[in-house]
Amino acid sequence: MRNLFFVAIILCIVFSANGQVSRYLEKGQSGIGLKAGAEKTYGIYGFSGQVGGSVKGIIDVEFSWTKDLYNQKQVDLLDNNASSTLYEGWINWWVLRKQIIKNIDFNLALWGEYANSPFRNYRYVDTDTTTYKSYQEGQFGFEASFNFRLTDTWWLQPVYSAYYCFGQEKLTEQAVNVNHNYSRISSYLALGLAKRIKKSTLYIQVNQYFNSNKGSTNWYKISIGYILGL
Repeated sequence: MRNLFFVAIILCIVFSANGQVSRYLEKGQSGIGLKAGAEKTYGIYGFSGQVGGSVKGIIDVEFSWTKDLYNQKQVDLLDNNASSTLYEGWINWWVLRKQIIKNIDFNLALWGEYANSPFRNYRYVDTDTTTYKSYQEGQFGFEASFNFRLTDTWWLQPVYSAYYCFGQEKLTEQAVNVNHNYSRISSYLALGLAKRIKKSTLYIQVNQYFNSNKGSTNWYKISIGYILGL
């Protein structure tokens, strides 16, 4: 059961941790982005909001909030109202944005991220003396994507990202506070469809997440966003 909890930690935390501003704008353009999303895996579903900005298509700074709810029977919990709230902030540095051939662009970013997530009523049936309280995590990695310009205003964008994450979970076991350290390698694939509206962009994106933890399960997210080009 602890493996399932670690899967939840690593996969949940990546939901918003991907740059959504500069790679949906023209090279050298600044912008402000908003995004809303919904996510689901076995026994867990949630929703999120994200806000960020790009400085001349080189540096992105972004923040997000995610709320996840847990199915009591599927996740084997004592409570039917367990939940978690995830707060994230990260910075992207776009080291390369280049047109490979006509109508195909390549984007590459390096990024770092910090997150904190408190849990509510997260107690396992088989360990009713253990309650998970929170975790905090750092990440660093890269993201690569292609822009396929279908028309003057429509883009199709496949994305791949891989990163290393490390953190600490806090829990109580028989009324004693316990801290556990962990680290994982994770990645995700995504596909976005974007519509340019003058200087701005409207897009929809689907993500699938993976990690190195045994017992990892499929985890998907769909999101829609709008970027105001400056």
